[in-house]
Amino acid sequence: NRLWGVHFVVPTEIAEQFITKESKRVVCTLNKEVTFQCGILFGKKDTTLITVNAKIRKQLHLSVGDKVHVQLTKDESEYGLPITEEFKHAMQLDEEASLLFHALTPGAQRTLLYIAANIKNSNGRILRALAILDHLKQTNGKVNYKQLNEAIKLTSQKVR
Repeated sequence: NRLWGVHFVVPTEIAEQFITKESKRVVCTLNKEVTFQCGILFGKKDTTLITVNAKIRKQLHLSVGDKVHVQLTKDESEYGLPITEEFKHAMQLDEEASLLFHALTPGAQRTLLYIAANIKNSNGRILRALAILDHLKQTNGKVNYKQLNEAIKLTSQKVR
């Protein structure tokens, strides 16, 4: 395959092996070096593709047009993204928040897991998990990303 901008095309006959009514999630390994969970997306004219973020492109020194070795396997994980120990533990301690989280769409769950994990230290991940779960309780399970971002900022300022 070749990298086109921020994605590469997955031949339809290959993509169809992974796409079901329930999921389009796969585990993708590029150049036998970097593995990540992602979804197969539908592009123009019935093409299927996978996006590659800047961090991975930089890590693999990829430029537009570069050949890329791609290996795909079905993503059998519960959420389609890793869940941090901090987030898992916070949900175990707060049944109400856990129920609200599990009532969200899989895409919304993945977005919140990404937000929760996108910080390097454990204390920060704990605070984010708590802020996210508290937000779900305050909004009765409706995610307002602007409010959530403000809550996360306030939580991190309290720690400083």
